[in-house]
Amino acid sequence: MYRKILVLTITTLLLIALTPEALTQENSTINKEKRILIKPEGSRGTIVLRNGILKVSIRNETHSTGIGTYTIGTDVNHTVPNVDVFFGGAAEEPYSTYTTIHVVSTRRDYITSSNTDITPSISGYNIVHMDSLGHAIVLRTDRRVMIKWFTHEGLEVYQDIELLGTTVEDTIVRISVYVKNNNESILVFGIRYEWDIMIDWEDGSWFRPWIDLNTPGTWTDVETQYDNPQFVFWETTNDPASPVLFEYGSVSGPLTLMPPPTPPDNITFAAWGYASKPSPGLYDYTWNFTVRGRIIAGEDVDSAVAYFWMPKKIPPGEWYNVTAYLFGVSPKPITTPPISSVGGEVEAQLPVRGAEALIALFAVLAILAALVAIRRLS
Repeated sequence: MYRKILVLTITTLLLIALTPEALTQENSTINKEKRILIKPEGSRGTIVLRNGILKVSIRNETHSTGIGTYTIGTDVNHTVPNVDVFFGGAAEEPYSTYTTIHVVSTRRDYITSSNTDITPSISGYNIVHMDSLGHAIVLRTDRRVMIKWFTHEGLEVYQDIELLGTTVEDTIVRISVYVKNNNESILVFGIRYEWDIMIDWEDGSWFRPWIDLNTPGTWTDVETQYDNPQFVFWETTNDPASPVLFEYGSVSGPLTLMPPPTPPDNITFAAWGYASKPSPGLYDYTWNFTVRGRIIAGEDVDSAVAYFWMPKKIPPGEWYNVTAYLFGVSPKPITTPPISSVGGEVEAQLPVRGAEALIALFAVLAILAALVAIRRLS
C-alpha cells in the first residue's frame, strides 16, 4: 500500500511539472533540435542569423535601438561580401528598420523601435515602445528567431524572421508578423513594415515594380505610393547604370514561396527621413505617410520602402497574419524567382502548438510509466 501511495505521489508530481503552465513559465526551457521553444529573453545584444550568403541581425536587448528591430547584410560567401542590404546590415547593427502594430480601437501605435523622436502619424494616437511590454524569445535556431509580446489590449504579437537557402540564387529572408486578438471584444488594427534600404554605401536607392515575372516597370528615383499594388514584386538597386546589388521584395508573389507572401494594401517608396535628407520620412512617423514627390535616389539622399496591411476587424480569438520576403540579393538581375518552403499553416508554425504537443506526449508517457509501476508493485 505504501508503495502504491509513493508511486501515485510521484506520478502526480510529474503531471504537475508537465502542465503547460509549468513548462511555459519564464525560467523554463525546452531544447529540441537545437531549438529553444520557451525562453524569457534569449541572449543579450543582437542575434545574428547566417547562411554564408546573407546575415540577418535582430536586436534582443532593452535600452538599445528596440527589441525586434532588424537589418540585413551580405555574408562572407556572397559574391559581394560584407556590404549593406538594409542600413547597418554589414556592421550587424539593427536600428533604422522597425515594425508597427496600428491599433485603431485604442488609438495606440506599438513600435519595435525605441526612438522617442518618432511621432504618431495621426493626432490623438499614443506611441507604445514594445520594449516596455517585456518580450520572450519563443523559438530560436541558427536560421530563425520568433519574438513574442503582449499588448495592453491583449494582442498576442509574434515577429518571426527566417533565413532560407544555401546559394546566392535561392537565399531569401522571410519576415512574418502574427497577431492574435485575446481581447473579449473585436479589435481593429493594421500592420506596417518599414525597411531602410541601403546598398553598399549608397543610402538612396532606385525602385521599380515588376508587373509580372517577365515584365519590369520603369526605374524611378521619385517618391511613389502604390495603393492596392497590382504587381508581383519590386526591385531596388543603388544605381541602374552602375549596380552593386539588386534586391527584390515580395508583393503578390512570387507564388513559388511558401507560405505565399501576403499582398499588402499599399507599398510606399519614400524618404527614410530623421537624420538624413530629405526629411521627414517613413521612419519619422508610426503609420501613414504622404509622399511629396521628392527625389530620393542618388548621393546625399535616403530612401526606404514600407508595407501597409490596413486595419481590419479581428474578432476575439482570431489572427491577423502577414508575410513578406526579401530575395534575389545579387549583383545580377533575377531570372527565376526562388523556390522555398517553410510549410504548414501559420498557426502551426507558432511554437505554442509544438510545445503543447510535447507536453501532451510527456504527460501520457508519465501516466503510462506510473501505471506500469503500480501494477508491478501490486
